[in-house]
Amino acid sequence: MSQQKYDEPFRRSAVQLVESGQSGAQVARDLGLPASQVYAWCRKYRTVPSKHGNAFENQS
Repeated sequence: MSQQKYDEPFRRSAVQLVESGQSGAQVARDLGLPASQVYAWCRKYRTVPSKHGNAFENQS
């Protein structure tokens, strides 16, 4: 099975959708992605603290 590559702007856009209040699962369905992929991008590109009190991650 070949692995699709998504560019960084696409990944960051998906994360912004989650940060705007949509669920990661819904964003994944809308974009045709596995939910685990969206959650991985959220961990990598998170710009706001999680609701569980975790620190900021990768603020670049």
